[in-house]
Amino acid sequence: MLLLLAFLYLLPVDCSSAYIPRLEDRIVGGSVIDIKDMPYLVSLQGQYHFCGGSLIAKHYVLTAAHCTKGHQDCKPLFKVRIGSSNSHEGGLLVNPLRIHQHPQFDDFTLDYDYSLLELEDYDLKALSYEMSYAKMPQSNEVVDDTFLTVSGWGSTLNPYDNTYLLRAVDVQTVNENVCKEAYRNRITERMLCAGSDEGGKDSCHGDSGGPLVYNGSLVGVVSWGAG
Repeated sequence: MLLLLAFLYLLPVDCSSAYIPRLEDRIVGGSVIDIKDMPYLVSLQGQYHFCGGSLIAKHYVLTAAHCTKGHQDCKPLFKVRIGSSNSHEGGLLVNPLRIHQHPQFDDFTLDYDYSLLELEDYDLKALSYEMSYAKMPQSNEVVDDTFLTVSGWGSTLNPYDNTYLLRAVDVQTVNENVCKEAYRNRITERMLCAGSDEGGKDSCHGDSGGPLVYNGSLVGVVSWGAG
């Protein structure tokens, strides 16, 4: 069975890629990494971690709109943890000031699943490393069979894993037509898919909103999946 991961592509897709994630909360087949490997990765937290995001500038985090649904018309009731490999502690907890959700976000299809969080000011010098923001793509960089990196704090299949530690996994893109065949009419031209025939490597809901990275550039946002 083809297991797929679905992401929202940050640039128009020219029939280059496709794949989709499962609907459970986990990075599968990943390994623990340090926040210095993905310094721009952040954790969105209520009472606990619920989504990831990427710092694209000091005061702006790119995440998935389904992560911020219900918060955009009022003061956000969550915080953003910046600069820690551990979703439970460390780094800085910063308050979002405003949520700029994509006006065409569709809660049913998850098309245009993007939100931009505007953060209050904070002191970068309080971090234990030098911050570098997510690099935006310059063109449609991703083609079929390319390996991309997904990272986050979603739970894993292994009950002995510490799910509060940052993990990453490489997933492979596949042809857009394969993805559309597997998921019928759910795939739009803004979606990019990645996964494998055998499974064993993917990302899910606890990782929603997190980065999809190719060659050092942020090319997508983890959105939804099934398998």
